[in-house]
Order: sequence, then structure tokens, then C-alpha cells
Amino acid sequence: MRASRPSRPGLGGAILLLLLLPALGLGQEMRADLSRKDGSADLSSDFLLGLEVSQQIARHYGLVETDSLIRRVNEIGYRVAMVSGRPDITFTFQILDMDAPNAMALPGGWIFVTRGILDVGLTDAELAHLLGHEISHVTRSHFSRQGRLDGLLSLLQTAVMVAVTMGASGSSSSPVIEDPRAERYPQSSAEAAMTGTAIFGSLFHELLIRGYGRKLEMESDEDGRRLAALAGYPREAGESLLQKLHNHIYEDREFGYWRTHPFFVDRVAVARAAPRGSDFPPGEEEVAAHRVQTHLRLAEAASAFRNERLADYLYELSLRAQPREGTSLRVHAELLRFRQERMRRVPEILRRYGPLRADYDSLLSRGRRAAEDPALIAETAARRDSTEACRAALLPRYTQTLEEPNPNTAVLHAFLENFPDHPSADAVRLRLARAYRLSSRHDLALETLGDLILRAEIPPRDGTGGAQAPDDSTDVDRARAEILRTLPLVSGPEVCQRLLDGLEDPILAKALEDRLAAIADSLTAIETAGRFVQSYPSSPAAERFRSRLASLAEIEYKKGRLHEGLGDEQSALGAYNRISLLAPGTPAAEQARMGIVRIQALSTSEPHR
Repeated sequence: MRASRPSRPGLGGAILLLLLLPALGLGQEMRADLSRKDGSADLSSDFLLGLEVSQQIARHYGLVETDSLIRRVNEIGYRVAMVSGRPDITFTFQILDMDAPNAMALPGGWIFVTRGILDVGLTDAELAHLLGHEISHVTRSHFSRQGRLDGLLSLLQTAVMVAVTMGASGSSSSPVIEDPRAERYPQSSAEAAMTGTAIFGSLFHELLIRGYGRKLEMESDEDGRRLAALAGYPREAGESLLQKLHNHIYEDREFGYWRTHPFFVDRVAVARAAPRGSDFPPGEEEVAAHRVQTHLRLAEAASAFRNERLADYLYELSLRAQPREGTSLRVHAELLRFRQERMRRVPEILRRYGPLRADYDSLLSRGRRAAEDPALIAETAARRDSTEACRAALLPRYTQTLEEPNPNTAVLHAFLENFPDHPSADAVRLRLARAYRLSSRHDLALETLGDLILRAEIPPRDGTGGAQAPDDSTDVDRARAEILRTLPLVSGPEVCQRLLDGLEDPILAKALEDRLAAIADSLTAIETAGRFVQSYPSSPAAERFRSRLASLAEIEYKKGRLHEGLGDEQSALGAYNRISLLAPGTPAAEQARMGIVRIQALSTSEPHR
């Protein structure tokens, strides 16, 4: 619907990110994962492309968990999707936890509305028209019919780069089920610091400017009216929907968004002239059968993935698609059951029962606070106890394996996830860190050693090098020595800063600060420098990284000017956008912004195809 106020970050053009995924490799892990699938789900390329971006958007912005809102959007959405004439498309409907009134569609049937657009006070009929509009973008493949994309592609290239670099620093072991008052999709510290910053704000702001173009938006308005009517909703609600959006959204004819999008006054006038009335609505049994089919498709797709994060995401959507879905707590209980059953595919000694037990404990606590159905509480408690029994049964096998001279690192990691507080856990962390170092995974080695140090409840060494702890042969002391041995090989500034933030040991703190300074001075990637400055503005090394970022931004700007002078506007725009998104506070940023304006003016001066 592209209804977000232009001065605020929006999601309107995010669909075009999908066009670059095959070339830039963001979906490679998913395609490789599917080559090892266990199920027989027939997943289209559009579905796979939409899945990757959809899951990332959901993680970064958060999803609304209010049962009544989820139920309403799904009931209306599936009623409209059923009459779209595309039974081959598996539609899903999600509510982003965003204030801005907006809606968007991704290839493969991934539909988002924001909490802000529901707060506008839409009737069911108006919501049907809104969802019909977004469904039309999918069924008519508007993402592949977009006109000139040159000015947007480099922005999307930067978007992919940001997603990859941020994802690389994240943890894959975060629990999926958390208190609804906390973030629904847990993020690493780096991701949390980046979310909502100028990078994402600027990115989606620029994407919103382009959108689909006037012709395709008008086409989806018309299709939305047709689909809503086929679903039994009055056609005239299309006019009232657009009028409500017009009343809530400032429309500035000088702003770039409205150069490529139809004005609301025009859209309202077209809707007013459209035929009135509605068709016979589909029967409840027919809609329910469609939703069951969608549920089964999504469940089968979830079973096809070995990647737990993607499988969990798909399976939760499958549960939401059911015609008689339960509360969020019941859905999450079913999701944990799904994870528990999938764990049987993993070799027993590598099963992660510890995090699963923690998720069951969290769910039980929430259920008891909410006075949930006693039968659900009892069933969940039984599954939790079963998980705990499986975890406890593994300990003898671990004890035997840990006696071997060189156990597999995956086994060591699984032991720590299952028994993080075991008396031998610190010794295992030390062995794991050494194994990582010897296999040149230095950042992982430092992260593991940092976990050991930060978990220890003994006094740190003093500043003179003397030990306050009486025993110099503890695992913690050996971890300190291993950190000093590993640090010169560490290349990631974030892992150094995370450890530095929690340390009280002056010797290690000084070593970490020195390593951060060395990393800053040797950086050649503007992405790394920009990410660190955005994530850790108060770091002792922040000023050094800012200085390096300014130098790298200046080099990037000179590259952009060279490309622009040679007539390669696409490469120039890529360089300028990297500067404006990743180094917004540098002297080169304003020059880069002027370059973007020059090239976009050239692009918009050409007629849209």
C-alpha cells in the first residue's frame, strides 16, 4: 500500500531486495540447506527468496503477539487470498511492531502490515482491501515488473552487506521463545545496537522513495477492490480505506516519494468511480479448507529445513494459518514440541536439550502468570520433564567422550549448552577455545575464553601482575594466558569490545584496548569501521575507529567520483550510498549525498518504463 509518511522510515520498496539475493549470496545458506532437506516440500524460488528477507525483517522490527490482532488479520487475509485465483502461492500474514502506517508484500506470498496501520481504525472491509492490494503485488509479480532500478540497486547491495555483516556477529543459540514483553526475535548485541539507527532508517527511507510506481500501485488498488468484493466485502470500502490513509498521511508534492507514486486524491477519485456492491462470500468451510492446506504446506516446508531458526519461523506461521488457532502461549508450546521432535534427527550427543529446557521453563512461567489452561500447563510441564530426563541421560556419554584426548569441537560446544554450570564446564571451555585457536577460528576462541572469564566469580588480577587469587593454576588463570596468546590473531573488533565491556581485569583490559587500536589502524573495510562506530560509540577505541572511518570514507568517495567521471553511474552510486549509510558523520558523507542527488536527478529525469 506504500502508506508510510515520507519523512519516516518505511518498507515500501523492500521487496526489491529480493532481486539481488541470488547474485550476492544472501540466500546461499538456505539453498544449500534445502539440498539436504528431509521433507518433500515443493518450495518455489519466489517462496525461498521471500522467506529469507521476511525472516530478517521480522527479527529486526519485531512481530506483534496480540492474539486478537493476529487472528483478525489472518481471518481476513486468508479469505481474500483464497479468491485470488493463485492456489499455488502460499500466503502468510504478519504484523510488524512499527508505529508507521504501512503494508508491504514480498515474492512468494509474504504479506506484512504494521501495528500503525491497524491503529488507523480500519474496518474489516477496509482491511480486506488493504490486504487485497498487497496480495495483488504478489500475484501480478510487480517486483519483477518494476521500471528503472539502477538508482536503487546499489542501495540494496548495501542492504545485503549490512544484513550479512550484522548476521555474522549474531548468535544462533538464542532461545526462540521469550517473554512477550521482551524482543520476540532475540538479537546479538551488535544487531540490537544497529536496529533503528541511521543505517536502517536511511535505507528504508530511500527504498520508499522508489516503490512500484504509479501504474502498478493503481493496478493493485483496482485488484484490491476486485479481490475484496469476491471475498464478500463491499467495493466502496476501497474508497474509505484510501480516504483514511489520506487523512493520516502528509502528502508533499515536492517530496521524492510522490514523484513516482499516485497522489491519494487521485486514488480516492478512481475508487469513488469504481462499481459498488460485493459478490457472494465464500463459505466458511471453504475458507477453513484453504487455511488447513496452507498450514500443511508451511509445516512441510518447516520440516524441510535443517536450519532451526528458519524452521521455527515457518512452523510458527504454519500454526497461525490454522483455522482455529489458539493463544500465543499455545502456539509457542506447539512450536517447542516441534523443536523437540526435530531434535531426534541430530546425533544424540549433539542434541541441545539445555536451551530447549530453558525455553520450556520460560513458557511455563508465562503460562502460570497468565492463568493459562491447566491442561496446557500440565502438558507443557510433562514435555519439559521429558526434555530434562533426556539431558540428564547424556551426561555419562559426555563424561566418557571428554576423557578422549581430542574430542570434536561440536561435542564440546553441545556439552556446554547442555551443562553450562557443570564443575568441569570451565575446563571444557578452555579446551574448546584452544581447539578454535589451533583451527584458526580466533574470534570464536576469544569469545569462548571471554565467556569463561566473565562467568568466573573470583577476584581479578591486580594491576601489578600479582594474583589476588591464591591458586595460579585455575582454569581462569589459564584462560587469561590463552587470551593473551590469542589476541594478536583476532580480527573482529566486536568480540574484543564485548569482552572489554564486562572485564574488571586491568591487564586484560589494556591488552584488549591495544588490540582494538591495532585493528582500527589496519582496517580496509568501511563496513567494519562503520558497524563498530554505530554499535559502540562510547568505546575507548571509538575515536580511533571514527578517524579510520573518515579516511576510508574519503577513499570510497574518490572511487565514486572516478566512476561518475567515467560515466559508470551505478558504481558511483554504490560508493556514495556506502558512505551515506555506513559513515554518515564523516566529512565525505555530505559530498556523497550530493553525488546521490546528482545521479538520482539524472535517473528520475528519464521516463519510467
